[in-house]
Amino acid sequence: MSELLHVIVPILQAIATIAPAIYTGFTFAYTHVVIPPLTTHAPPKLLARQWLQAYQFAPIFVAPLIILGALSNALLAYSTANSLYIVAAVANASIIPYTALYMEPGINGAGKWKVQELLREDGFGLMGVGQGTDKDTARETWKRWAEAVDMKTIVEMWAWTNMWRYVITGCAVVSCARSGIVRPRGLEAAWSAIQAESVLLGNSSTVRIISLDAARQYKYKIHRAAYCLLLKAATLTSKSCAKMNLQRDELVSIITDFYVFLTSFYIPSSALKFPPPGGWPNITEETTRNSNKAPVVIDLIKHLPYIEDDDRGYKSGFVRYIHYKSVVVDYSVYTPEQFEEGDLDQGEEGLQIWAEELEAEKAEAGDDDQEEEEDDEDDEQGDNDNYAQSQHSNDSGVSDLSFAEEEEPFWEDDDDDYEIKLRNLIVLALGHESGGRTLILDVRKREIHEDIVRFMNVSPVPVRKFFNDLRADFEKLVLVPMPEEIEEAEDGNTDDDTQEYIEIWKECGWPGEGFKKEEALVKIKECHVRENLRCDERMRLEAEERERKRATKK
Repeated sequence: MSELLHVIVPILQAIATIAPAIYTGFTFAYTHVVIPPLTTHAPPKLLARQWLQAYQFAPIFVAPLIILGALSNALLAYSTANSLYIVAAVANASIIPYTALYMEPGINGAGKWKVQELLREDGFGLMGVGQGTDKDTARETWKRWAEAVDMKTIVEMWAWTNMWRYVITGCAVVSCARSGIVRPRGLEAAWSAIQAESVLLGNSSTVRIISLDAARQYKYKIHRAAYCLLLKAATLTSKSCAKMNLQRDELVSIITDFYVFLTSFYIPSSALKFPPPGGWPNITEETTRNSNKAPVVIDLIKHLPYIEDDDRGYKSGFVRYIHYKSVVVDYSVYTPEQFEEGDLDQGEEGLQIWAEELEAEKAEAGDDDQEEEEDDEDDEQGDNDNYAQSQHSNDSGVSDLSFAEEEEPFWEDDDDDYEIKLRNLIVLALGHESGGRTLILDVRKREIHEDIVRFMNVSPVPVRKFFNDLRADFEKLVLVPMPEEIEEAEDGNTDDDTQEYIEIWKECGWPGEGFKKEEALVKIKECHVRENLRCDERMRLEAEERERKRATKK
């Protein structure tokens, strides 16, 4: 279902923008391109015929374009709860009553009535009173007005009235286009979270949260994207929810962008799965009650995309590896038992030890700070005594020294910046064997901790920078996708097997626009088969050599 939504939504966005844009262009052309030459050069009867033909042709494209634009924007508004789509849908739909209730009994009807009067001698007549382009729709007041003016005045008045239609649909196009630009990925899930908040908190008011980019490169407001998490939401107030600047959708967007990039390289597109609008149904308040994770963490993994195995003849590791000996953890398939048994903590052992060491260092530093404060107090008392003595000795009242007021020191009193809280962490990818990379996300701080199995923890890196750097390593083939693993290619120290894989990727066009992914995957698999055969042959020869040596000793 989620894959279907991710196909349908872009189609709706295209229709919602293109249909009213075409209508706007046609209507603009009618008003500013078609009509001016007619009113300037055509005599009254010819002008009447030309205007009537243009007027009767318009419904052929007006109705389909307006209906398509209104319906597609309405569906997008329903699925995303984005007010800009609502504006676009209403603007498109308003063309129908504007035309039927204002223009038809007014200027349109007056124009048709005037055409009938001018061409009566030529045998032209309307098909009675009623609705339609060939019917008399004018009110009596408009007929009297049309009788008093010439055809040119009527057509110019019609062009001015028609102008407002392209202004309205132009606004619809801008609203729709803007909603597609400012909406981050994953926003379709926000409305479901808001509804859940309203039910749990009993508060219908909507809180707004501002999402900021980690590098502060852009700022955008997510309409109705404020939400209290499903977990423990009953204990939260709307005010506390407003302070929770979670920026979940931005984290989802960063991770999604990286996974999508990998599907353009070596991961099959079918292996990347997206959550339904309400998030993964297996991750709920009940299933994660004893998970020992903060609500922000649970809410994030509920809305993240994941990479799953697919049946393409490759071993599972080739699909789900995103770093050296590092496999994506798929929480969308976790059972309640796995959440209960603390599987969410798997992979955090190294970071737990590091956190304990930091706490010990912090406590030791606190003792040293206490001793320094006592020494500073003694020094300060001595300085005060000296200052009082110098003031007493200066009887003239003119001070030899000018004591400026001390500036306030810059002090970042926020221990939380240096504290690791395990309840705010979640493992995105689990490393195995020596050197494997476990990728741990600190959701609150928006940082990635990289734990190298059996080696060390790497200093945390902002999440956006981490995935940008990781992407660059794949593009440069510093990280080389191979069946069953991702190999690290070191300068001047790359073995022949790894170099063969690098040559295949480059031969197939990576990382250029002409990259032949499927061809590359086939060649990689063939290379893997050859490598296994060579390995088997080496093992056979080594076994024969050992057997020969044993026979010689005998």
